[in-house]
Amino acid sequence: MPLALLICEESGLGGIQTTISLLQHHLQHENWDSSRISIRENRPPMRQLIYKATQADVLIASNNFMPAYWTVLLGKLVRRPSVVWVHGPISEVLGKATASKLKQAWLRWIYKRADLLVCASETSRSSLLHFMGNVALNTHVIHNPCIPPQANNSEPVAVQASETPFNSAIRLGFVGRLSSEKQPLKLLEMIRCLPPPYQLDVIGDGPLMPDMRQQGSDLITSGRLRLLGSMQATATHYRSWQATLLCSAYEGYPMTALESLACATPCIATPISALKEMLGQHAPYMLAKDHSPAALAQAVQTVLSLPQTTVQTDVLNIINQHTPRQFGSHWAKSLSTVSRTGI
Repeated sequence: MPLALLICEESGLGGIQTTISLLQHHLQHENWDSSRISIRENRPPMRQLIYKATQADVLIASNNFMPAYWTVLLGKLVRRPSVVWVHGPISEVLGKATASKLKQAWLRWIYKRADLLVCASETSRSSLLHFMGNVALNTHVIHNPCIPPQANNSEPVAVQASETPFNSAIRLGFVGRLSSEKQPLKLLEMIRCLPPPYQLDVIGDGPLMPDMRQQGSDLITSGRLRLLGSMQATATHYRSWQATLLCSAYEGYPMTALESLACATPCIATPISALKEMLGQHAPYMLAKDHSPAALAQAVQTVLSLPQTTVQTDVLNIINQHTPRQFGSHWAKSLSTVSRTGI
């Protein structure tokens, strides 16, 4: 059985950690073994790291920054193929971080030497190719799977109706880091655009938490806003909401949206490219007309006014295009193209 060594930055919560666990689980169904190593938290001694790399058939960087450096360089050292998993749109991420020209040149040097770059979406691939100046790269697109959190199903889940009745408070949810690229402060204005029955739960923490507390103090006092802090969002959370919300400046292919849909809860978002890619074919009505809080509020009311059977049918179509089995199969086939075993 071939072995893939996943080189990760750290452990914890978040979409990347979720996808790493999903990849390991579903590769196993494709007759691949895998192990994971962190290069930031509790990094093993270099001798042990090199030994583990020599035992693997392919090295996989869990994301396209620090793990990519280690994976590509270690791959060259021990003569193993290296794969870099590109989640978010690189041009936008580096632009937001105002990365130096030296760092950008270093990244281009690294990416050119990877044997394969697996992108989570066409959006991420386009951004990568733009950043690289459209040079020839070996890239594959493998969409993240649509699966409820903390579940390991290999088949699409059955769509279920939300557990919250419409004649009570209408609860909406947000799951994500409270940071500038996620733009969570927009949600405060959005909830103010909606009538009082609409309430918002926020799962996540980050540098904007103090601003959320201060600017949303009136909403917290009235019970319309609950800041739940850092925790693992579960299927119970998603199914208790009428919809989840995303208003990021950019995304790669967000697991929050996929987890929500897998729990039969629509995901309503501002019209960024990755969400157009995910929702545009079957449920374009889940995308706001523009990026304003008012447009997001209008989209919420539009979606929740539709017949539930219509929404559930469209959600099921999206689920069927993002099955865990497809995810595992596509990854196994991609790895086989560069693996030293060639299987």
